[in-house]
Parts: sequence; C-alpha cells; structure tokens
Amino acid sequence: MPGLARLVAALAAFIALPCVHLAAFERVQAGHSLAVVERGLGNYAAGHATLLIALEETLEPIQIVILRGAAEELKHWQRELDEIYAPRRLVFGIPASEVDLPPSLADKKPGTEILGYVCRGEVCSAALHSLPALIAIARE
Repeated sequence: MPGLARLVAALAAFIALPCVHLAAFERVQAGHSLAVVERGLGNYAAGHATLLIALEETLEPIQIVILRGAAEELKHWQRELDEIYAPRRLVFGIPASEVDLPPSLADKKPGTEILGYVCRGEVCSAALHSLPALIAIARE
C-alpha cells in the first residue's frame, strides 16, 4: 500500500474508533485498518502518528459520556463536564425528543430528569441521576 494510502487508512481508523465505540459496532473493521498499515510502520514511523493514536484508542478507549433529557438542562450538564480537563472524553447531549436512535443509544432512555451514562469502549455505566455522581465517575 503506498504511503499516502497508509496515512489515509490510519486517519480513517482514528476518526472511526470513537464512532465504533459509540455505535457498538464490531471493532474488527477498525482493527483490520490498523493491521493493514502496521507493516509500514517501521518504514514510515513519522507518518504514522495518527495510526499510533488509533492504536492507543483501541487499547485504552476514550471516555464517552451520554446525557439524555431536556435540551436546556443538557446544556448545563455539558458545561459542567466541560469545566473538567479531560482530553480523552467526548460528551454527547441527546435531547429526550430524539427517538430515532441506533440500538446502542436507544437503550439509554431519558427519564423525567437528566440521566448520564459513562462509557469506555462498548461498556457503559448504569444511569446516573445526579450531576455530582456523574462528575465523580467521569473523573475516574
């Protein structure tokens, strides 16, 4: 595979991994992308920084926080979580009005109050009903 194609494959793996974790797809596709470009790593090490980041995210998945509830309250919870320095965290606020969701998100149903879920890879915590409890788990 030419050098540019390897970099494109690495970039695709880097971009796809959080989505793969979030949508609970098999990690086989992302792993295959990593395996394809692995052979050239020794020859093009400087050009494979993105591949190394994708590998890191495969071995140590980023933290994904999913919030469900009323749109206005979601913004408050998101702002509070944004105050905590966590470069390996993505926060998604999904309003209660959103109903056409993939199965991995649809099971995170909104309640009468905001609910938060902390996920690593394909494993998510039980619903958290308070912002302090969510922040405590998110800091782990």
